[in-house]
Amino acid sequence: MNRAIFIFLISCSSTKIAFSTANPDEFQPVPIAFITKQEKRDTIIEEKSSEYTWKAEAIKGAFVYGYRIQVLATSNKNQVEKLKDEIIKKGVNYPVYIKYVPPMYRLRIGDFKNYEEAQKALNQIKNLGYKDAFIIEDFINK
Repeated sequence: MNRAIFIFLISCSSTKIAFSTANPDEFQPVPIAFITKQEKRDTIIEEKSSEYTWKAEAIKGAFVYGYRIQVLATSNKNQVEKLKDEIIKKGVNYPVYIKYVPPMYRLRIGDFKNYEEAQKALNQIKNLGYKDAFIIEDFINK
């Protein structure tokens, strides 16, 4: 009696092996429909300086295209958090964000709908001592 051994290798995060013994007349191939693609998780994390939850607003479609002021970009999380606290203590009247896009943390200020608003705020930020700050295009909150 002829028996054949069929080995199927399914590759996901680890290799799985399924064994089946059947002769070729008994073998019925099964579609591999149960394998699903794992979605890549978004690694962008953005925090706001108030009790506001931006994730809930994002679901509502609250983001629009506009401008923010970037004060710092660094891979040092403690440094960017310390600067955020410092800026808030100086009384900046705009929301302060930390945006993480690996490997950098970016400290950004404001939700400006037009460039002129951002330019006025940039002048205020530079007068507080942050001479390297600049305007950047970004998605902002409504």
